[in-house]
Amino acid sequence: MREFYIQTKEKECFPFDEWITKLEMRAFGWADRDHVTDYLDEYDVTIDWDRSTAYVNRRFKTYAVFKRINPYCGNFLFKLLEIIMTIQSWIRRKLIILFWFIDVILFGIGIIYLIGGAGMNVYIALGLGVLAFVYLPSIIIAVLGFLTRVVFRLDAKLKDNLEANGYMREQDF
Repeated sequence: MREFYIQTKEKECFPFDEWITKLEMRAFGWADRDHVTDYLDEYDVTIDWDRSTAYVNRRFKTYAVFKRINPYCGNFLFKLLEIIMTIQSWIRRKLIILFWFIDVILFGIGIIYLIGGAGMNVYIALGLGVLAFVYLPSIIIAVLGFLTRVVFRLDAKLKDNLEANGYMREQDF
């Protein structure tokens, strides 16, 4: 008898990145279940000396929670794609703020040139290139992971394995 268990992963949510992280994880069979907020023991204090007021904001981090039955599958191609997705996603999430800052600058300069009557310019094209550099690899890997699940019927095989080992086919986690 084979034992199955529910595996949980948490991924930190960053601005402009949560949607692509959810897309990647869902493509590889993970279910999006919740958000967890960790309040840190760090505070931002803003003092307005002119009005004699102070504002205190507590820092926090938000994580998206994903769950999946483990072991999910024994398909080598699927596991390889998931490893590539994990590495690429980690790099993207660490650099996402930098990439968006670069995009804001490029699009800002491009809009100034458009308003000045210069027409289509290289700055807007570079901004679109940075967006493609950030998101396109993740989208391609997610599509490949989803297609691997569909072509090799990994979800159906998992349900068959669950049933053969005495578990319910449909797991509610």
